[in-house]
Parts: sequence; C-alpha cells; structure tokens
Amino acid sequence: MKEYCFKCDDMMDAIVKKKKEAFKVKGEPIEMVNEVLFCKKCNSEMSNEEYDSRSLERAFVEYRKRHNILSPAEIKSIREKYKVSQKDFALILGFGEITITRYENGMIPDKPYSELIKMMEDKGNFLRAIRESKLSDKDKNRIIGKIDILDINSDNGKSQKLEFSTLFKTKLTSTIIEELTAKKRKTKEIRIECNFDQCKDDMYNEFNLGVENG
Repeated sequence: MKEYCFKCDDMMDAIVKKKKEAFKVKGEPIEMVNEVLFCKKCNSEMSNEEYDSRSLERAFVEYRKRHNILSPAEIKSIREKYKVSQKDFALILGFGEITITRYENGMIPDKPYSELIKMMEDKGNFLRAIRESKLSDKDKNRIIGKIDILDINSDNGKSQKLEFSTLFKTKLTSTIIEELTAKKRKTKEIRIECNFDQCKDDMYNEFNLGVENG
C-alpha cells in the first residue's frame, strides 16, 4: 500500500511495523503495542486515519476494561431491551438529550454514569427510573406501554404474577405501579403482564390476579 510520507514529500510504499504507543484516556496513560505504518524508503512513521483510529479505539477498550465501564454496544443493548429511543433513555436517566447518542457512538461515560446505565438491565430499576424521571405522565405511560413484562425483584422467597388482559394503555399509571412496588416487601418477584391488543374506550375489560409460590 502507498501512503504520504512527509519526509520524502511524496506518496511512498508503506510497511506495517509494531510500535509501543502511549495514549491519555480521561487523563490516564494507556500504553500498548499497535500496528503503525512506516515509509519503506526512509523508515519514517506515516500517518494513516484507519490505523490511527484503530489504535485509539484499542486504548478506549483497554480503559473500559480497567474501570469496568460499559461499551457502546452494551449501552445500546440495554436501551433496545426496552424499545426506547436514545433521547427517551437519556431523559429517563436524567442525562442530557444527546448523551446516550454520544455514548453509543463511542464516547466513554464516567464510571457513575456507566454504573447507572448498567442498573437499568433490571426491569424493576428501569421502572423506578421512569417513575422518578421528569417525563410527563403521558410519556411515562407511552414508554411503559412498550414493555411486555416488568419484573420487580426483592429479597423474599415468593413470586406474584399480575395479569392485565385487554388493559387500556393510559390506565397503567403511576398509582398502579406504586401499589405493585409496595408489594415487593412481601414477595420475591412481581411480574406484570400487559396485553393491549383489545383496548377499548379507556376501560378495563378484564383484570386477573394470580399468585405463584417461588
């Protein structure tokens, strides 16, 4: 392959060599051996966007490993689990509107932000985050309506299953959620199954309550 050599001031044949490089990621030095291009004629190091980006990304990956910080793919996976947009997910967590977009595009979150996002893997935590967010009730219900089953875990040894058949979406309000959350003191797991296929005129058609022992 050919690359521009500043010393030769021309496009020259390039060869790949291993070189120890040091990067600063969030102020922390990261050292590693990367592949770098050198001029075949004068042996000067060459700049190449693909190789430079690859080396920097490896430094980011190493930093995330050292501090147990979520990767862009992991953040995206947690968000998509609940079928919410980047903007909605950011607002639920109390972040700026484009923060999640930046994280999913490669920006490294600070440790506390990464830990908060990781907590959202648990549906109970995500549900509480929605309730405590500054979103409007309409937006909260819209987001909750996308979630088929919400699991709220506690420390005891029983499981309670609440089934809402043909439930009108806008009736799944914070009042209902608060009642369910209160029950977690006595149960190990609360599952809410919502079926919205036959919603009619702002009314419940059916409400079933079943209890399963864990």
